[in-house]
Parts: sequence; C-alpha cells; structure tokens
Amino acid sequence: MTLSRKKTILLVEDEALIALAEKMVLENNSYEVITVHTGEKAVDTALEDSRIDLVLMDIDLGRGIDGTEAAQMILAERDIPIVFLSSHTEAETVEKTEGITSYGYIVKNSGDTVLLTSIRMAFRLFAAHTELKQQKQHLNVSLTRQEHTEEELRSAENRLRSIINLSPLMISEFDTDGRYLMVNPAIARMFNSTPEKLVGKSFSELLVPEVVNVFRERIEKVKKELRSIQVDDCIPTENGYSYFMTTLFPLFDSTGQLRSIGSIAHDISERKTAEDELEETLEMIDNLARLIPGVIYQYRLNPDGSSAFPYSSPGMDSIYEVSPEEVQEDASPVFSRLHPDDYDYVSSAIQESARSLNEFFCEFRVILPRQGLRWLWSQAHPERIENGGTLWHGIILDVTERKKNDERIERLAREKETLLKEVQHRIKNTMNTMVSVLSLQAETVQEIAAVEALTDAKSRFQSMEVLYNQLYRTDSHKSASVKEYLDQLARSVISLFPNGAGVKLITDIEDISMDAGRLSPLGMIVNELVTNSMKYAFSGHDGATLSIQVRHRDGSITVIVQDNGSGLPESFDIRTSRGFGLTMVTNLIEQLNGTIQIENSTGSRFVLSFPD
Repeated sequence: MTLSRKKTILLVEDEALIALAEKMVLENNSYEVITVHTGEKAVDTALEDSRIDLVLMDIDLGRGIDGTEAAQMILAERDIPIVFLSSHTEAETVEKTEGITSYGYIVKNSGDTVLLTSIRMAFRLFAAHTELKQQKQHLNVSLTRQEHTEEELRSAENRLRSIINLSPLMISEFDTDGRYLMVNPAIARMFNSTPEKLVGKSFSELLVPEVVNVFRERIEKVKKELRSIQVDDCIPTENGYSYFMTTLFPLFDSTGQLRSIGSIAHDISERKTAEDELEETLEMIDNLARLIPGVIYQYRLNPDGSSAFPYSSPGMDSIYEVSPEEVQEDASPVFSRLHPDDYDYVSSAIQESARSLNEFFCEFRVILPRQGLRWLWSQAHPERIENGGTLWHGIILDVTERKKNDERIERLAREKETLLKEVQHRIKNTMNTMVSVLSLQAETVQEIAAVEALTDAKSRFQSMEVLYNQLYRTDSHKSASVKEYLDQLARSVISLFPNGAGVKLITDIEDISMDAGRLSPLGMIVNELVTNSMKYAFSGHDGATLSIQVRHRDGSITVIVQDNGSGLPESFDIRTSRGFGLTMVTNLIEQLNGTIQIENSTGSRFVLSFPD
C-alpha cells in the first residue's frame, strides 16, 4: 500500500513565537510545514522547493519586502495557492492584496478552526481553479487540433458543471448589467431558491437597494480595470446577515472582448462571528493587562457609593492581604487597609477620576496585618457603565522598596553634595595659598628672569583658579560661560603688572558655554597672549588698549586677542619661537585641533580658530 504524501505548507511569519504556534497547529492536523521569516526567503523557498502545496503568507514582514510583494514574485514564476494571514483588518491593508491571486485572507487569532477551514477551502478552490484551467487548456488544445468530439466536449462540460455544482463556494456568472447568467446551487440555497429560478434575475430583484449600489460599483470597477478584485460583503438574507469573501473577475470572449463577469464567494459568517467574539475577549484582556501586571483588577463604583472588585488577580492577597473572592462583591476590606492619613486622598482621587473619566493615578500607604506599612501605586483606566457607575481597569504595584531606595538615594545625594562642597573649599584654599606663595617668592628674589618666571607661573595658576571658580559656581561643574571666564581671566592677568591700571580692556565675547576640557587650554592660551602683550607691547606707550573677541559661527569658534602696542618683529614665527609660553600656546592650539594667525598692523593681533 502506498501512503499519500502529506500536503506541505510554506508558513511565512516574521514573529518566531507566532510562527511556532501556527506550525504546531498545522502539523497536528497532518500538514508538513516549512517556516521562513522574510519575504525574500519566502520567494526563494517557494520557487526552489517543489514539495510546497500552499503558501500561508503574513503581510507585514518587518524589513525587506512585505507579504504582498513576495506573493506577486512567487505567482509570477509558479502557480500555487496563496492565503494571506494578517492581524490587520483595516481597508488599506486588505486593499494591498487586491489584484493578487489569493485564496483567502485570514485574520490572526481567529482560532484554529477558522485557520484550518480556510486552508482546506483554499485547497479546494485551488483544485477547482486548476481543474477549470486544465479543462480550458484541454479544450483549447482540442479545438486547435480539432480532435475533440461532441461527446468529449459534453463530458468536459459535465465535469466542470459537477465541480461548480458540488463546490461549497458560491460560483456565479452575470452580465455587465448585473443579471445572472449562471449560478451554482450554493448561491441558490442562500436565497432559498433554485439555480433555474435565479438565472435571468438581476441584483435589484434579489438584494436591498444599498447592497445593489455597492455591487454595481464593483461591476463598473471590473469593467474599467479588467482585472479581478477581492472584497468582503455583508448581505441581508431571510436568515439574517451573512458575510462573504468575494472575488470578482472578468470573463472574455474569443476575440478578447469582455463577455461577462464571474464571481466566487466564500461564506465567512462563522469566521466573522469568531472574530467578533475574539475581539470582545481581547478588548477585556487589553483593558486588564494594559500595564505591567502587579495586581490586575476591575474596580466598580456604583451610583449609590458601594463598590467592588469584580475581578482581581491572585496578587490581591499579597498586596492587600485579602483574597479576590473577599472583595468580589464588596471592596470594604481593601479600604480598611488604607493608612488613615491617606484615606481621604485616595477617595478623592477615585471620585475625580469617576467624574472626569481621566486616568486614575495614585500613590498611597496601607497598613497590613502581616507586612505592616507598605507603599502602593495604582493606575487605572475608567469607563462609564450602563447603571451610571464607573468601571476601572488597572493595576496595583507595591513600591515600598522603591520608596526606600528613593529616600536612601536622596540621603546619599545630600551627603555627596556636602562632601563635594568641602573638597571644593579645600581646593580653592590650596589654590589661593599657592598663588600667595608665588607672590611672596617673587618679592624675595632679585633676578629679573626669576621674577618674571614666578609672575608667569602665578598668572598661569590664576588662570586655572579662575576656571575652577567658574566651574565651582555652576550646577554641573563640567562647563562654564566663555564670556564670564575670559573677561575675569584677562582682568586678573592685567592686574598683575605695574602698568595694568593704564591699560584699557575691551571685550566682545559671545556668551557661549564650553566644557572644562576645552575651556582650560583656551584660558591658558589667552593668559599667555595677554601676558605677552602686557610684557612687551606697551613699553613707553600711552593709551594702551587690549581687546578680546570671541565669535561662534558655522561650527567654528574664533578668538581674537589684539593690542595697539609696538607689534611683533616681522621675522617672528610662533612655530619656531623658543619661549616657554609661546611653545605652550602652540601645543595647546594643537590640543584644540585649531590654528592661529598672527598679524601686525597697529600692534599685534592673534586670531585663534578651532571647531566647536
């Protein structure tokens, strides 16, 4: 005995867990399943693996091509049934599948029965379409070769009619005015009639006007675009409303002219009912689990002021030390746990949320028999119910440890701030002491070079002290104002020189903030340039003026230090200067990834540029 081969399904799903669940359902129902996670892989697999009998295609596949593109690429190379599987039901998503030869559109989470029934229907429909196609090809070949006899033609017609008549799908043909030319028994049963009685009747004789208008619009669409379309329908019948997934397609005569329009409809009423029930269930679950679960609950406040927790998860026992059953009809045991000082606060928050229907947020204390004082946090979404009361869907979390951690962090932060202030105070005193030591040392030596060296060191140290004072006064201690720092620095340097009182300082500095890592070398550079001008520019010079400009433009910062003194020698080159100060300036400029230009006009002019 030869066992028949199991049908093989290519499952295209980018969510691994969903793919695993769907694969298990299909394999448990005697299907072989091959799973891929991208549209590109689906195309390659479908075209390379001849075992695949059907493609179950998700539409949204993340990065890369989506399910509709992949389906078009597969169908361009291979005739295979494709069933779309998606969580989307909005029109724009469904419309993406229009024009693609597919055999169903299944909404995710419709249930195993819907999934398996839709797949079986797709196989039957594909078989019917294949048979129709084969019969058409057979007839065309036979007519071309003129080898068919009338008996063979009748036999083929009978087989085709048998397929149509026995099919659970509703198959029909109608003219461009909407008048039935052929209907199968499945359609006749829907109207409690027979195919013979329905042939010749128009939509307007069988359907209500609003449905007739919709059908006429679809006929016009097929006539205009000459392609198949797939739609969902809700049609009133004697037994109520029925839901269908319908494919309409043009039928052409031997000259290629539109002859009529065909229709294949699949009754999805059962699936629709399942979807509606599932939607209701998901809505309730979504309300209950919209936040991270602690205690998930429904809380109902009635118009007479009584309240209850119709549903609460088992965590109610650890949060309030009461069981869900104890508060299912009366919420009093929960409110008896509230801290006396927080009772009115919680009650007011509940009343305000009930009045405005705004989200309920509350952090409060409870006193529990076993655990003692605990902090709780709750958030819930309210909605008005039929009796005029309010129903909340929410969660309650125990945040006691978080509160303790917050208090501990706040205490540590205060201790750290106190320690930082003490350290900053000591550093500032040390800097002041070192500046004073350098000043005293300078007064005790006689050599001019030594005095200048000590004065320069003092100036450089003061540059760091000014920057430190700036950072000390800011909240972040990581950045400071360029304007305030350079202005104070320049005045401090000028004040060190005997002729400083006669020098006019002009500053035009944009108020920008800079991190300490770059502000420190910038200050050292300006310190050296200002010191250089004070030493050499104003000897025997009246009306001494020193200016500092800072501009921030197009991702670059420009600093200009200029004096109106005697200027620099024409042969001066900062890159070859052997003086310690200018050598240090050169190195600091490199540290800033900057450049410097030196100009002589009425005095010396240093132009420093570096990226912001």
